[in-house]
Amino acid sequence: MSYGIDISTSGVLTALHRQDVLTSNLANLNTAGYKPLIPDVKQRDPVRTEDGVYHLPSDRLLERLGAGVIPAASRIGFAQGPIDQTGNDLDLAIQGDGFFAVADGDGTSLTRDGRLTRNSDGHLALASSGHLVLGSGNGPIAIPDGARVSIARDGTIAANDVPIDTLRLVDVPDRQQLVKKGDGLFDTSAIAATGFVPASGTIVQGAVEGSAVSEIDTMMQVQAAAKAVGANIGIISYHDRMLERAINTFGRTG
Repeated sequence: MSYGIDISTSGVLTALHRQDVLTSNLANLNTAGYKPLIPDVKQRDPVRTEDGVYHLPSDRLLERLGAGVIPAASRIGFAQGPIDQTGNDLDLAIQGDGFFAVADGDGTSLTRDGRLTRNSDGHLALASSGHLVLGSGNGPIAIPDGARVSIARDGTIAANDVPIDTLRLVDVPDRQQLVKKGDGLFDTSAIAATGFVPASGTIVQGAVEGSAVSEIDTMMQVQAAAKAVGANIGIISYHDRMLERAINTFGRTG
């Protein structure tokens, strides 16, 4: 019976983990370029396998029943978010696949947040964090003061109709190698410098990509996780009552 409690406890912890991840997604419902985390679970190995104690005796039947589930590493969902028109010339959205390359002090990071601005040094930067946006030469992009900026679908930047640079738009073959690091950035330290590939997406000027979180779907998933917590707690209570009855009954025998 205690084995049943252990399995149900793992179910509670896994469902709570799902709730945490999903509510974090909901908190970023209005974050530009936000890509939601997708909580995942995996089958828990039997104790002998998990702890590597194959030399100890075991109950084969219990091992066949399984040991419940535990949280697995969450994946990032890279679905396209809605394109919202803003009318600001330095607001950019990527329609399709790809990322803006930015410098953040640790090397090159990637982002889908296209809310840009001209900083005090005259360079193109992220409005949310101030990180410099990189151009075709992997350097900062200088924007002339007072210039009318136009940006073509391929990322070519023109000031007063004169081309000055091109946005560095890249993608990676395996996006699950990207790691979120805050400020809407993705860490690329696990990717070799030669691992970037040209982005296939196109630029939409005067717009930003909204959060890719589906409010209704995520709320339904939160409710499902909450129900899973309640169901597993109910099973724990059931096993606890059975254990209490067994102790009170068999403990008095004889």
